[in-house]
Amino acid sequence: MKQPYSITCLGALLSLARLQAHAQADFRPGYLVRSAGDTVRGQVNYRDGYRGGAQCLFRAAGEQATTTWLPSQLKGYGLLSGERFTSQLVPMPAAPAGSGSPVPGAEAPARQLFLEVLADGAASLLSWKDENNREHFYVQKAGAAQPTELLQVRRQVPDGSGSREQVLPVYRGVLTEQFADCPAILLSISKTEFKTSAFTTAVNNCSTCREPNRVAPPALKAG
Repeated sequence: MKQPYSITCLGALLSLARLQAHAQADFRPGYLVRSAGDTVRGQVNYRDGYRGGAQCLFRAAGEQATTTWLPSQLKGYGLLSGERFTSQLVPMPAAPAGSGSPVPGAEAPARQLFLEVLADGAASLLSWKDENNREHFYVQKAGAAQPTELLQVRRQVPDGSGSREQVLPVYRGVLTEQFADCPAILLSISKTEFKTSAFTTAVNNCSTCREPNRVAPPALKAG
């Protein structure tokens, strides 16, 4: 006799969760690009783009029903205000090794995610926020199968009787390698800071180097 009651409660909880998710949605005019390449106009949940990159809640024009799309089902989506997201297979960072272990952490499997396109051209700057609200940045040269993450590593190192934080700008080495065919911009990369606006400038400079007549679009957001 308890099983039907349990199922009823579970159904009620799922319905409540769906209602809460829709109540928190922020629908704005936009579109999605399906795998076949066709574009569908409607409204997109603005919050999905900055909450894990795992889905796109969409409502077609003239309809009230919503559909949840996964990165594996779309080429991407965007908002008429300019934000654009592309579906990408993204390499995940390795899991940290145990304390004092000489063996590196196991590689995490790549994930299909919606990444925001912050700059686009001969090279692209992409980003997403994980479940802990930490922003990840990636650079991808035209034609590359997967983007490469731009990492800044922080670690504690001994300092006298205590320790201090050491910041390793690993991302500068990645940018230098990616943009090696544009020597004119390599010096500026050595001073690039770990923030959106600096990465956008570096990627736009690379695209301009490879396409001299290209006019870089204005940045979508500063940071």
